[in-house]
Amino acid sequence: RCEDRRAHTERELVAWGFPPVEFVDALCPEDLEVLEWFNSERVVKFPPCFRCGRVEACLCPNNVLLLEQVANWLSFRKAWRRILQGHARWY
Repeated sequence: RCEDRRAHTERELVAWGFPPVEFVDALCPEDLEVLEWFNSERVVKFPPCFRCGRVEACLCPNNVLLLEQVANWLSFRKAWRRILQGHARWY
């Protein structure tokens, strides 16, 4: 499924004249790096709410960070680092 999407995306980009692409594999919630971050002090636990910062009387919906959210953020960070390590010139 993922390979099909990647192949389709690559074909479409080539058809539009883009240079060859490099895919970055996303992290999954069960990956060790995600679990280490999630279980460290780097990820805010409730309380306090990561949205409003309140310890008490927080009325924010969805005020708990999930493993999936941490995995998503770390995946973006991985992609950004790959971009910075690349040889492309950014203007």
